[in-house]
Amino acid sequence: STQSTWVCSRCHASKRTRSDPVLGELWVSAPETILCFEPFRSELPIKILTWNIERGLKLKSIISELKRLNPDIMLLQELDFGCERTNGTNVCEAIAKELDGDWSVVFTPEFEEIRGGRKPIEEGGQGEGGGWHGNAILVRGRRLLQTWTVRHKVKPFDWSLEGHRIYEPRNGARVSLAALVETGWQNLPLLCCYSAHLENISGPNGRLLQLSEILEDYASIKKVGHPFSHANSTYPPSIVIGGDMNTLFTGFARASPTHWDSTALQYFTIAESELWRRLLNSNTRNNTPIPLSNHQCGKDLINYLEQLNLWDPFPEPPFGVTCKKPQHYYSAKLDWLMVQRHHLKVDNFSKGGETVSDHSWLCVEVSPMQRSSSFSSFTLQTFKK
Repeated sequence: STQSTWVCSRCHASKRTRSDPVLGELWVSAPETILCFEPFRSELPIKILTWNIERGLKLKSIISELKRLNPDIMLLQELDFGCERTNGTNVCEAIAKELDGDWSVVFTPEFEEIRGGRKPIEEGGQGEGGGWHGNAILVRGRRLLQTWTVRHKVKPFDWSLEGHRIYEPRNGARVSLAALVETGWQNLPLLCCYSAHLENISGPNGRLLQLSEILEDYASIKKVGHPFSHANSTYPPSIVIGGDMNTLFTGFARASPTHWDSTALQYFTIAESELWRRLLNSNTRNNTPIPLSNHQCGKDLINYLEQLNLWDPFPEPPFGVTCKKPQHYYSAKLDWLMVQRHHLKVDNFSKGGETVSDHSWLCVEVSPMQRSSSFSSFTLQTFKK
């Protein structure tokens, strides 16, 4: 791969001269060859992958798997940066250096992992902290035109105050990462990609509200001051959301008070992943009760889903299970890769990687729909209040 330098997008300081990331701050790496590219042109399908790589604990195997899959866009979660448990490695940078091709990379730390949560490595334990932990988007051969973060205002669990109680002392909160990516397609030149890791210490309500915040961010992209307000494109970008949504309210997980909220009881007989499927399906969406609360983004969730027509092409459990916890605590679909049905055609999809991480990777190969009247008339003005 071409040599590149890690740069803090806020202060433009080289990573080599600044050792401490700031939570929610963007760290960007792009080879000079990509920075100098003319607009990319290609009508070939794009392979998109999402994967929670479990901190990068099995980094060599993860890299081998990614080389085999050879994706064009990767939406990754749980990447360590300077943590004891991963030998101080910058996992995101290590992946980008080992893969073939020119990769543009953006990483944002969600949490500062505080040392002492688990037994140190030198005492025979797993180790835990001393570094940072976050999400990344990696793009091969195409330009990353804009990157930004969605700092979730909905915080069902205060990690800074309560993390030590579950033996994960850390500072920070959930942050979703977003990037405007050039596709090369004439009919659909831009994708708006989100890499998300929603709250696990929560009931279904908290995660739906955090999903709504991502959709709200996408809905606001034409507003003054948003990164998209300067994007010059005939067509609005199509949204792609990938990540570990932690839809784990199922099985014995329902018995844990850490996974309850005020609305959990009404979903006690339905798996949380099934609730999400019903909400994404236009035939069942309006007949599905949903905890809206008084939070504005929650009230808008149904409207966003109706307008965006998102879907996840992967089969339902048990075949769609992406994470299994020991002793049958739960076996569930936690990971999702959602695209717009009226923008993108899914040519192929696959799932795997269970021996490498505690989560499966999900991968889709997509191409643009043929331009139609409904496509050309679609506008983000729909979302403006």
